[in-house]
Amino acid sequence: MDILGAMDPHKIHQTIADIGAGMVCVDGNLSALTLHAIVVECSKRKIPVFFEPTSVPKSVRLLENPETLACGAVQFISPNQYELEAMVDTAKRTLPPMTLDIWQKIDGPRVAQQMLPLATYLSHSIPNVITKLGEDGCLYVQNKASHVAYFPPETVLPEQIKSVTGAGDCFVGTLLANLMHSRPHPVPWSALIQQSQKSSVLTLQSALAVSQSISDALLVKS
Repeated sequence: MDILGAMDPHKIHQTIADIGAGMVCVDGNLSALTLHAIVVECSKRKIPVFFEPTSVPKSVRLLENPETLACGAVQFISPNQYELEAMVDTAKRTLPPMTLDIWQKIDGPRVAQQMLPLATYLSHSIPNVITKLGEDGCLYVQNKASHVAYFPPETVLPEQIKSVTGAGDCFVGTLLANLMHSRPHPVPWSALIQQSQKSSVLTLQSALAVSQSISDALLVKS
């Protein structure tokens, strides 16, 4: 992955300009410098950015330069619970201080309740925080907890699971596809998350990193 750290920011700017993307997705494999260059360029062009943390150590790269989030382009993030914990811990050291006096409550498993204040904290800087909780489902927090929702997992039997490789990537890929497909008429987050979880389950049931059963049938009808 060292080659990703050697990317030329000037070429990144030109590529974004040439593609004319409606949304840009980046992950934690990129260096903090490259992430900053992409996010700033997207901010100039009013292109929303989706960040997939990739791993605990790589998740905090987005926060190394406070200006990366300050420009406002990063609109979506999809950490798991451990990446969320690491990002909030780093954010408290690198971003301007925030005070949250009241936590909302949700009906959901203990881990979702534990992640709620952390996701709420991060949503002050990134408006849409989608926390993947594995077998416990998914937690969605929007813009300082203006909207909070817990989504239980899709059912899959242990004996049906062939491999966990790629399940998280398929979740994010399906979510991105639906975010773009539903524009400019947004659909409920419940539908977006449900289809993303179905994509993950299909891959869990496959020996491949991306199940061959994933298709445009997973696109939400707006």
